[in-house]
Amino acid sequence: MAAITHNHFNYQARIDFIQTALQQFGLEEKAEVTPIQYDPECPFKYNNCIYRVPLHVPITATKDRTQQPGCVPIPDGTKEIVFRLATPDAEGTTQPTRVENEVATIALVSAVLAKFGLHIVPSVYAWGSAASKSPQGWIVQKLMPAANKILFDGTSNRITALIDYDFACISHPSYEFLRSFDRAGSQFRGWSSDEASEAMALRNAKLHGFPSPLPPTTVDGVKWEVVKAWEDELEKLYVKRPRNMRGIKKVADVDTVLRSILPWRVNNSDILQRQSEEVIIRCKNGNGTHLVGLLNRLMGVS
Repeated sequence: MAAITHNHFNYQARIDFIQTALQQFGLEEKAEVTPIQYDPECPFKYNNCIYRVPLHVPITATKDRTQQPGCVPIPDGTKEIVFRLATPDAEGTTQPTRVENEVATIALVSAVLAKFGLHIVPSVYAWGSAASKSPQGWIVQKLMPAANKILFDGTSNRITALIDYDFACISHPSYEFLRSFDRAGSQFRGWSSDEASEAMALRNAKLHGFPSPLPPTTVDGVKWEVVKAWEDELEKLYVKRPRNMRGIKKVADVDTVLRSILPWRVNNSDILQRQSEEVIIRCKNGNGTHLVGLLNRLMGVS
């Protein structure tokens, strides 16, 4: 039998917390609380634990309830909700304000998209701060089935929901290309000492245009057809992307310097526990060599 991971230690305590929190909505009976995409043996820490809560008795909104910032009243007759619990040991978040940041971002994105007639952001009905005496932050939201960041209807070819805002922030457009799109469009990276690598070929294609014919796609390599299709769609919609961002090469090089100074693979506690010392040292040395090469290039040292 596999060992229980840190994600599962407080499983029942989280369920009990949700049952207690639901009482403020006038629910007297215990609700059926079901985890969404939850694996008790997952070796990596969850940022949130997300639960689907069907209601035995549909909620009726109370007019005398004080509305929290960023919230909307629960629609009369609501039969299901989503309950998100912010995990205290999540990395990369500012714990005391993480819930407030998420709620504020949801409200902002929802308001912007509503101007275009798009209602694809889950409404927030209530929330609790992680900065309170009880450090358990939480959000109650409208149910939008599934748990990926983008919900897509293959029949209509339309995005049906944008969810998961725990790391949301307002930043320069380049940040999305440096940190996101790793599946569809592939991330944009800084200079590499291996000029002949596929990563550098992709970087050059994003900066100067894709070659024709495209390079062959390998099993673990760049999916050139997908990346090219993504780039074509961005161009059709006049989206800012590396090719038309001033200074993007310098920004990407600085980002690569920062990645090399503190590599994720030798900094993340979950990854470190699963790697041998030999692998960790090899990764550290490889990043060090790359960092020296990049710094020499930036300083004009041959």
